[in-house]
Amino acid sequence: MTPAELAAYVRKKTGTNATTLVDADILIYANVHMDDIAKEIAKTHRGFFGREFTYNLVGDQRAYDTELTTLNGIRSVEAKIDGTNWKVLTPADLVSLEQPSDETSIKAKFSGQYRYEIWQKKIYIYCGEAIIAVTSGLKVRCDIYPKHLSGLSEATDDMSKDPTATDRGFPRAVHELLARRIVIDWKESKDKPIPLTQTEQKYEYDLAKAIAALRDSNQDEEIVVATPYNDGSQY
Repeated sequence: MTPAELAAYVRKKTGTNATTLVDADILIYANVHMDDIAKEIAKTHRGFFGREFTYNLVGDQRAYDTELTTLNGIRSVEAKIDGTNWKVLTPADLVSLEQPSDETSIKAKFSGQYRYEIWQKKIYIYCGEAIIAVTSGLKVRCDIYPKHLSGLSEATDDMSKDPTATDRGFPRAVHELLARRIVIDWKESKDKPIPLTQTEQKYEYDLAKAIAALRDSNQDEEIVVATPYNDGSQY
């Protein structure tokens, strides 16, 4: 589905229109539940939303801004500390190590080691060597949240398409489930909640089934084709 198709589908299921169910409300529901569904996918399929980011190493600089919104934490960090060879960095925690953060103490403590720490969206590199400036010398692999919808009409691409080289799309296999979850929220938000259909009552079961089916899919090679929407009502 495109964002516009998602909105149209939700309104059809709720018997609403753009006045009685405005875009802003659909966006709130959609973005919250995109994150919820993505978390469930990542629990079963680590790396499904994986991305690799590279940064320039700066001479004698240990802290690097990333501005990453991760889903399931950092998967790996590598750096060309000596300017040539990649070193895999392992996690560290200065607080638990009771380690001072001044340069002299860090070099002494981490001599012969290659460690990193995440602090306030920055990656700190700890080692006993001087850091050499290297273009694209820091590599970070992590799972990231699929990009939130910013509107329901301006985007014309299917939601499963990666919007940029560093952002993940939202897998097609769970588009109907996202729409179903929005419908459930809308029904439950009423002063007098509207009863759920049998299909809506099966949401958790169908979500788990759809996520399990993603096991054999390859998000990097996903092919998007036009097919009729299946809301499960025929079962």
